[in-house]
Amino acid sequence: MPNDLPKHWLPILKFTDHFINTPSPLPHELFAEITDIYTKAEITEIALGLGLFHGFSKMLIALGREPVEMDTTIIPTPTAPMTKLEIQVPDSHPVASLLSPTPDLRDRWIDLENTLWKMNNYPRMELEKIRSRLATLLDVSLEYENFYHSGDSSRDLQNISDQFVFDIRSFTDEQRRAIIDEFGSDGLLNLMICLALYDGIFRVATTLDSWH
Repeated sequence: MPNDLPKHWLPILKFTDHFINTPSPLPHELFAEITDIYTKAEITEIALGLGLFHGFSKMLIALGREPVEMDTTIIPTPTAPMTKLEIQVPDSHPVASLLSPTPDLRDRWIDLENTLWKMNNYPRMELEKIRSRLATLLDVSLEYENFYHSGDSSRDLQNISDQFVFDIRSFTDEQRRAIIDEFGSDGLLNLMICLALYDGIFRVATTLDSWH
């Protein structure tokens, strides 16, 4: 890690490494470091950004779309949407509680989740089992497992979930073709969005679990 970075950057870089490499409640020392610099809302926003970026980056790889070489481009931070979403969230929804320090982002995440379940291009029951498997793999708390539980998944679905979490580059062209043959390209995309979305949010959940 470079020694010439501003001091307030070091905790967030350690937080990022922990989030990606060992998703779990923050060690006491790192928790103290990061909460001394950032507010709960800021840390929640950072974690959600990491979760979505990490999950959808892995989706790109799983779809076989990872570029051989990617230029680095610096662009301004986009302006936040000005309109509020009117989202009705049940009190039992654990992600709503998790993201409560950032209400606008909470509502937009819930809207994204709702959109996933309206795609209808891959069997919903199988997506729900994949979601349950991801909750188990990423060791989220029981409130998530109970809310999202939908029964044991088949060996094939477990393998897909395990690959996405632990070995993203093990996805093969044969696997992708088999899914496309059965469910079409839209089905493959529906599946991968589910994997990316819940890989991301369950990492947020298990990392910020020390606050709940």
